[in-house]
Amino acid sequence: MATQPVLCKGVDSSNNVIALRTDTNGKLELSSTTLSVSGTVSVSNQGQAVMASSVPVVIASDQSAITVSSTQSAASSSDSLSILAGGTDISVKKDTAGYSKVGIVVTSDQVDTTVQLKWSHDDVTYYPVEEPSATASVTEIGGGANVNSLYFIVSPIAKWVRLDVNAVTQATVKALVNLH
Repeated sequence: MATQPVLCKGVDSSNNVIALRTDTNGKLELSSTTLSVSGTVSVSNQGQAVMASSVPVVIASDQSAITVSSTQSAASSSDSLSILAGGTDISVKKDTAGYSKVGIVVTSDQVDTTVQLKWSHDDVTYYPVEEPSATASVTEIGGGANVNSLYFIVSPIAKWVRLDVNAVTQATVKALVNLH
């Protein structure tokens, strides 16, 4: 890469041109002067590196708002479970890494269906952190049929989550897990 000469000068508070000084290592010494540069200057792209290799910046105390945007996607899966009387079925497990909320919706054709959220750090051993919750009978809007459902939102407490669904009588269950 070819280098080009650069002319640098200092200007004091009265706008007088002053000589620039360097230390014994050739580094430019600056005090309360304003640095004026003419020519082409190459600046490293350290701001594009990892944080430890980046150049620190200072934000002024009267800095106007800085827009920060983030795109967080949502993921969901729905399982249809057929549970024999007195049986238990397990929904598909979900990796909660990168998500801040887990939403659960369970509907059953039987009122005696219970749901238990279980968590795992290793995707091998799952642990319950609460007692099973029963679906509640809710009448559809407009006076339609009764629907037995359960809905809740929790914050992840481990990397993996799954639902264990139990029914006293044979049941058809739909389990929806949303990650936000």
